[in-house]
Amino acid sequence: MKGVITVAHIMSVAAEVWGVSVSDIQSTRRAQPIVEARFATAGLARELTTASYTIIGRALCDLDHTRALHGASRAAELVASDPAFALRYETARMTLSIMERASLTHLIESVDPVAVARRIDEAPRRAAMLATDAEIAAMAALIVKTFGPDDGEPLALSLTQDLETEHAA
Repeated sequence: MKGVITVAHIMSVAAEVWGVSVSDIQSTRRAQPIVEARFATAGLARELTTASYTIIGRALCDLDHTRALHGASRAAELVASDPAFALRYETARMTLSIMERASLTHLIESVDPVAVARRIDEAPRRAAMLATDAEIAAMAALIVKTFGPDDGEPLALSLTQDLETEHAA
């Protein structure tokens, strides 16, 4: 589920589920619901995003990466040992999953995959690095729709060879 959901989304959902504010989660306050929401944010962010512990820590009251790692570990421990925490955690995860599916569908439908492919073709290194997950998903959907299911044959063998030649140079 990596791509559309951000640490900010996760923090917002965790705040709602635990009955605290986002500013509480970002604060250094140690009240139990706030700490649990902070742990859940760290755990869900590692599960559902590509954010590093450093990025997660910065979002959570400017913690360093080891404190974000500890928060994610504590979330996993609490899921295993505390049924109330586990229920809230799963509620947050399901909410985020629904948000992502709705957003991804909307984003893919709003992307012109051919325009994205042309942009990448014109400047492969720069444009490919800047392509969003939704743009890549839209291009993939168009390719699958156009060429059908995987029959074992590569669709773009020559493109792959061109990129390998360019990378070697």
